[in-house]
Formats: sequence, structure tokens, C-alpha cells
Amino acid sequence: ENPGFDTTAVSATGADGSNANNTPAAMADNAAGATPPPTTTVAAEPAAAEPNAGDTTTAATNPPAGGATGDEPTATPPSPNPDAEKPAATPPTPAKENPKPAPKPAPAKKKEPFKEMPVAIDLPVIQEGATPEPAVLGNLYSEPTDICFMTLIGGQHALKGSGEFTMANAESGTAERDWEISFKGAAGQSVIATMSLRDNKLLFVWTDAGIAEPAAPQLMNCRIHMDLNQFAHDLNLRSTTPVEPVAFNLQKSRMSERVNLDTMPDPEYMKVEILGLDGPFPMFTKDPDQPMSATNGTQTLLFGEKPADQLLSVKIDSSVKGKAVELTFALMLKSPGSPRPIAFNAAQLGKMKQQVSASMQANNFKLTQIMEAEKKIKDPQQLNRLGVPAQKQLAEQLAQQLIEMEAGLTKIEEMVQATASGGSVQFRVFYDADGTQIDLARSDIAAAAAEN
Repeated sequence: ENPGFDTTAVSATGADGSNANNTPAAMADNAAGATPPPTTTVAAEPAAAEPNAGDTTTAATNPPAGGATGDEPTATPPSPNPDAEKPAATPPTPAKENPKPAPKPAPAKKKEPFKEMPVAIDLPVIQEGATPEPAVLGNLYSEPTDICFMTLIGGQHALKGSGEFTMANAESGTAERDWEISFKGAAGQSVIATMSLRDNKLLFVWTDAGIAEPAAPQLMNCRIHMDLNQFAHDLNLRSTTPVEPVAFNLQKSRMSERVNLDTMPDPEYMKVEILGLDGPFPMFTKDPDQPMSATNGTQTLLFGEKPADQLLSVKIDSSVKGKAVELTFALMLKSPGSPRPIAFNAAQLGKMKQQVSASMQANNFKLTQIMEAEKKIKDPQQLNRLGVPAQKQLAEQLAQQLIEMEAGLTKIEEMVQATASGGSVQFRVFYDADGTQIDLARSDIAAAAAEN
């Protein structure tokens, strides 16, 4: 038997070698549906062992059982090929990295809330009988959820006498974008104006009570301080009045300036500050070095780098008369023989130098007499009784003072000649509202605007 073939499926052959199943009768029976004999599956024998390397023969193949023709294919085991290339090892598949999430778009940069808010505005002029119209104070950019805090500064002394301005959120303090400005006077308290924030615009409007209140225009002396998130801004409710600087030169012994200020605050809370000198003037220091009272202030400008050189000075006095601030400038000279400076007139400079020269000659003559007395009187006790040493000491001190005075007058003469073209004094007048300085008038408007 051939291993792996079903022997029951092969029919016996006749004596002549023919297959009985191939007869016409058998084929007819098969076609008629004759039941084939049952089949039995024979397990395949194990494969033959591999021949020795030195064996030159091959194993014979048994002929097919039952007279098989030998045309059927036979299974041939593959011969080993040691020279065949082994398949390349497949590299491991790298682990897939989790994709990084796409970066979130940067949030839109918020506009600075007070970037387009001015530092000073003029309130609408009150017109009796006219219907008040809202005025835009400036642009204020904010988000719907932002809360803006408003504080009124300077309302306590914005006018002379009794009366005070205050500001609070509308609707009994619950409104977040509406504010009420009130005035409390002898007749009581009333809301004179309102503010509101609408569509990024800060609006202001007078009320009927404000139009009827005589003190309402004094609100212009106040300032509104604003806070929004981490930003802050100050808005003055009046523009600074531009004034001319004071024309100044050392050839005039006295100068004055009048600054008109309508609707000024309480004068007791107004101050004047000297900002500087424009022109060919020497270095100076201010005494005292702080703004002076507008009502009765005094300040001195001392020319010279060192105290010993500060012979010439300018005394400035300030006062308030009616609706104006008056400033006076007087040239002063520090005399060695006088405890206080005296008025200086450049026209008398030559005469003063002559007086100093004459005093020097007289003092030198006195010193000569003292020295001659010392030569004649040899007794020290007698010299002391006559007061010669004390007189000599005083004469020597005076001689030194006169030398310094002569040198100082020479410097002053040169200074007056150098500043003949003149110059100007820059200054400002401001309202001191509890430490907050609100400019009322200023001579250097351009410089102040550039600084802001």
C-alpha cells in the first residue's frame, strides 16, 4: 500500500487487467445512484528518516497498489540548503507617540482702558433754561463684567466758604456703571450731575438741580480718579489756564505778575511753585525749597553755587486779590555789614563799588595806625588797656569782608551785563486737594503736556 492513499477506494481488476468498475454496467449502476462501499481512512505513516550524508542512493518509491499507473504525483521532502539566506529580521514597530495637542490661540489682547482718556477736560457750560445734553468726557474701554471704581478728589475745598461736592454709585450704591455727583450746601444736598459708562464712553450731564445751583460750576476744580483692573487714571475737570512766564532781568529792581483765575477754589488751599528760570542766569537755589502759599507766601532765589557767593537774590511774594493771584519779584543784595539783605538797584551798582572802595581805604588807614601804635608801645599790658589788639582784629575782619564785597560786586556787575537780554520765570498755580495737586494755571503748558 502507498502511504496516504485510501485502499478501499481502489477496485479489484479482472484477469485481463481491466477494472470492473469501468464496465458499462458498473458505470450505469454508478450513474443510477448505487451506494459506494464504505471507506476507511488510514493514518499516514511517519515520514522516513533523513538519509546519511554518505548514502548515494535514494529511497525507492513503492508502486501504487492495485495496479496504479504511476502517474500520480508523489510527495518529495524538500532538501535542506545551508547556503540559502535567512530572511532578515523584521525590526520592531516603534511605539506611536501621543500627538501633542494643538496650541491654544493666544487670547486677544485687551485694549488699555484709559489709553484714549484725556488728562483734563472742560465741563459743559451751564445755561439756564436749556435742556441739558450728555457730554462725552472720554473713551473708557472695558469688558461687560469689568467694574470701574470712580473717586471724586478735591470736593471739600473746591469753593471758598461752606459747601462740598461728593460722588457715589447711583441707585443707592448698587449701579456699577452709573454715578451721581451731589453738592451739599447751606440749603441741603442735591444731585447736580450724573455720569454713566455706555458703549465705552464716559458720559456727563448736568441735572435740573445742577443748573439751578449757583455753586455747581465750582465742580471744575475737582478731579476724578478711576480704577479698572490693574489700570488707573486721573481726569481733571478743568483745563489748565495757560499764562505767560514772568519777564525777568537783573536790571530791574522790581517786577510783578497778575494771574487771573475765574472760579478758583478756596485760596487757602492754593499754592505757587517756581519751576525755573529761562535765560543766561547763574545757578540758583530756592529758600525754602517747596511751593509757597498763594495767599501770603514768600520764597527767595539765591544766585551762586556756594553760600559765600550768594550775594544777589530775588525775593518773591504771593497774594490773592479778588479773582487773581499776584506775584512780585524784588532784587536783594546781601551786605557784609547788614544782617538782612537790602534792596538792590543795578543803576546804583557803580556807586556801591565806589563806597566799598572808600571803606577799604579808610580801614587800611586805620590798620596802619594800629600797627604804628604797636611799634611805639612795647608793653603788652598797656596795649591791652588801650584796646589795640581788639581794634586790630576788627579792622582785619572788616578788611576781609570788604575784599569779598568788592569781588562779589564785580561778579554781580558781570552777571548783570551777561543777562542784559533778560529771561523769564516759569511758574504754576495749583490747588492742593489733600495732597493731590490740580493745576489751575501754568506758564510751561507745552512742557507739561509733553510730560503727561
